[in-house]
Amino acid sequence: MTALDLDFSDLSPIVPADDIEPATLLEPDLKIEVNTQAGARSHALLVPLKVNGKWLRKITLRLPSQGEIDDYVNGDLASRRAFLARLADLDPLVIKALRWPDSEAVHQLFHDIVPQFVSEG
Repeated sequence: MTALDLDFSDLSPIVPADDIEPATLLEPDLKIEVNTQAGARSHALLVPLKVNGKWLRKITLRLPSQGEIDDYVNGDLASRRAFLARLADLDPLVIKALRWPDSEAVHQLFHDIVPQFVSEG
């Protein structure tokens, strides 16, 4: 018998017991909390930038949520730079102002934390 010839006709579906209430995923008071610093990656800038009068000496990218990946895939984010800026909580113009090799390092962090289809797309 090959894998294509498997016969499961003698098995019956699993039916939940009547006294067990099925779990619902659509709870009206659903509250989700996330530690946004968990898994975050940082780069200390070799060439700090002064942004609105304050020195930016380090850029930290937090891990993306599935919703943010969806936003990128659906075109709700204008570019990968906009996605990167969102993960860094910065304006995309700040990312554009980075000097090389700071730009290279921050983009490498982005590449490391997003799915391959995002970083290569």
